[in-house]
Amino acid sequence: MLLAAPIVVFSQLPPAYESRVFVQPQSHLLMEGFCGLTALAIAGMILSVYLKRRDASMILFALGFLVMGTFDLLHAWTDPHDHQTGFVLYHTLSTFLGSVFILAGVAVRIAAERNHGFSPADLTTVAVGLTLTVLVATVYRYSIPSLFPGAASAFGFSSVNHAAHYFSGVLYVLAAIAFYRHFRQRHQILSLLAASLLLMFAQSAYLFSFSSLWDLAWWMWHGVKLMFYLGAMLIVFAGFLLALRTIESSRHSLARVNRRLERSQQAVQSFNRELEIRNRMVQEGMLTLNLDNTLDVVSKALHELLGLTSCELILNIPQDEVDEFDRRALRLS
Repeated sequence: MLLAAPIVVFSQLPPAYESRVFVQPQSHLLMEGFCGLTALAIAGMILSVYLKRRDASMILFALGFLVMGTFDLLHAWTDPHDHQTGFVLYHTLSTFLGSVFILAGVAVRIAAERNHGFSPADLTTVAVGLTLTVLVATVYRYSIPSLFPGAASAFGFSSVNHAAHYFSGVLYVLAAIAFYRHFRQRHQILSLLAASLLLMFAQSAYLFSFSSLWDLAWWMWHGVKLMFYLGAMLIVFAGFLLALRTIESSRHSLARVNRRLERSQQAVQSFNRELEIRNRMVQEGMLTLNLDNTLDVVSKALHELLGLTSCELILNIPQDEVDEFDRRALRLS
């Protein structure tokens, strides 16, 4: 849908909109500022993961977003009227260096995981992905220029800028294909989302060639770029919710395990205490010389075991104490 959107949407616009320019530096500042700050936030999160995992690919991904965020902010704050060359250069460097670092991170990850080489399925995925990319680029090349017949802007872009964006688009496509192949193998939805976002960024880089400063095509690829960073923010938000759910479920599981462990410890302590009381009772009972003393030992052991305030074992009772004993037993019961 996103690949077809530029052709479908702009083919429905009135011809008057196609040749107009929309000089809105404030809107551009907000869009590029948001993109730059989002890229820096993503770089910071990837760097925090790198500090825990020490994965070389993570540092390259973080450098890619760090470079993109830095140059996007420079691009946003540069005056497009007085410094047009720097204005375009910062954006070109952001797109180009970001694609280089991201693809380098993908290459490092592949080198770490694919020391046995590439399978036929890997090569087929790359071939099909590049073929579809060429077909989409061809459709764009023959369809979009007819949608923007008149370039109303007085400032175009140099061939170096166009070449840099073409090359960046290819690098983003290769990285997207690698993430898609990773999804096919591991079935991790995050890899599929990353592949989709990289395709959007490749689309934004390629649409640059159809635009001039401030025309409708210019805002078109800015919108695609904005969608890329909005999608990245949604992925981060979804990942945050999943992490919270995982932490919460882990906390409940840990609480249940702790409760079971506490009950087990209490049972073990009670069993050990009973064994200790029994052993001491047997040892003391063996050392007594008559039955009355033995009963005292047993009475003491029962008191320790049951925790009663008082207990007494009686072997025999004088006849005149029987009634009093019955009344006492009834009262204690």
